[in-house]
Amino acid sequence: MAKKEYFEGGLRHFFRFAGCIPVNRNGKDFASAMSAITVLRRGGAIGIFPEGTRNRTDAFLLPFKEGAVAMAKKTDALVLPVGVTGDYVFRSKNLTVRFGKPFSVANMTTREANEKLRNEIGKLMLENIEDEKSGQIKKIS
Repeated sequence: MAKKEYFEGGLRHFFRFAGCIPVNRNGKDFASAMSAITVLRRGGAIGIFPEGTRNRTDAFLLPFKEGAVAMAKKTDALVLPVGVTGDYVFRSKNLTVRFGKPFSVANMTTREANEKLRNEIGKLMLENIEDEKSGQIKKIS
């Protein structure tokens, strides 16, 4: 899922080819949610930044929106936490991505599932930072 503005610029063909779903972030976009739910029901995967955007603040994590876990609940899809640290810039050489363990949200409330996702992503990001400081992560040059 990607903000609809990406589908209006020079890279629009890339985003369409990659199978991204355009999202209107001004209010609730039911059409994009239904498109994502269809993909999940067919056994596909959806990538979502649960913060709703890239974090460009000093906060460690922004508040999470509930869309990711709500769609997982509706489709019995597993949620895969992913911790990303580093600079979000073109050709960044200091991005670190760490995958957690997938989990089911079927027996949780949306709030509980969202809290678990936030906690898991926070742990993964802290592990990234610790490994970066200790030199355990090799940088690509």
